[in-house]
Amino acid sequence: MDPLFKFACIYCGQHMKCRYGFRGRRIQCPTCQHKIVIPLTEARQALKSASAWEASVRKPLIETPTGYCDLDLKCGVGADVSNQ
Repeated sequence: MDPLFKFACIYCGQHMKCRYGFRGRRIQCPTCQHKIVIPLTEARQALKSASAWEASVRKPLIETPTGYCDLDLKCGVGADVSNQ
């Protein structure tokens, strides 16, 4: 007998449980009637995996907002100013 697998409806949050053998199947939520897919991993396990992945990602040495850079550009020898 498979152990029970806990998950929640992504639309209404209804908590449900089923056997591990049913993971990946489409069902209808008994509360909101939306069609959902039973997730392949439990939410707790997925969160642990995500946290482990985030911890393994190298952080940048200098944090700057994306798309913004504060530069003090000055015209110098060899600078192309023909477009100005």
